Amino acid sequence: MNDVEIEIEKIRSDNERHLEVFKRWLENQGLKEKTISQHIWNVDFYINDYLCYYDPEPMSYGLHSVENFFGYWFIRKAMWSSKTAINSTVASIKKFYKCMMEQGAITEDEYNTFLEVVKRRKKYWLREMEKYDQMVEDEYENLYCDFDDDEDEYSGVEDDDDLIF
Repeated sequence: MNDVEIEIEKIRSDNERHLEVFKRWLENQGLKEKTISQHIWNVDFYINDYLCYYDPEPMSYGLHSVENFFGYWFIRKAMWSSKTAINSTVASIKKFYKCMMEQGAITEDEYNTFLEVVKRRKKYWLREMEKYDQMVEDEYENLYCDFDDDEDEYSGVEDDDDLIF
């Protein structure tokens, strides 16, 4: 195991403890098991996948990484990304860091700064998601709907014999 892999293992071990604390905190809030599972899944993806994707970073680093995560990475790397998924994940991460603040793992100032970034940038993230969806839709239409305007026929293949399977 190299140094990076060792660091990732340490971070993920720490994150497991944070997720257990978070799960108990959510249970104490009276949330349903399905809701708790969704929050845990969203946060686990953020702290164990995203924060360890480029360079392994601890949970606390995530307070300063939401802009890149929601404004770029999540939209392009998570196949399930959508405006609904952004809203759900934002809610989960906010709850997680509130729990971490209450446990003393982060400071109140750090948490409040994080909340301010989320409040200020969330509309932008949702617009970026819309733009990305439109770009993908446009590319899909250009790729699979290449019709000849004059003849109203598909211009990609002359006849069925030219198809290769």
